[in-house]
Amino acid sequence: MFSLAGMPPLAGFYAKFLVVQGCNLHAIQISIVIASALSAANYLSLVKVTMLDLPKRLFLFRCPIAVSYLICFGLFIVVSLLSWLPLRLIYY
Repeated sequence: MFSLAGMPPLAGFYAKFLVVQGCNLHAIQISIVIASALSAANYLSLVKVTMLDLPKRLFLFRCPIAVSYLICFGLFIVVSLLSWLPLRLIYY
């Protein structure tokens, strides 16, 4: 997240810095800096919510563990079949 936000010692900062350096128009440079500042605020608020805020409720609802396993297994089967379907369409 910090690399996406463009914090200076990370790779995202250098990528954004090189884009700003390579651009000749000042309006585009200013818009890139403003967009980077807005995205950094958004990313840092996401980090704050996920890492620092306490959850209001731990679980929304309770269900038996067997139901959870069945749901996970069913989703695994659906994703497996959906990933297999394009291959059938390509090779036939």
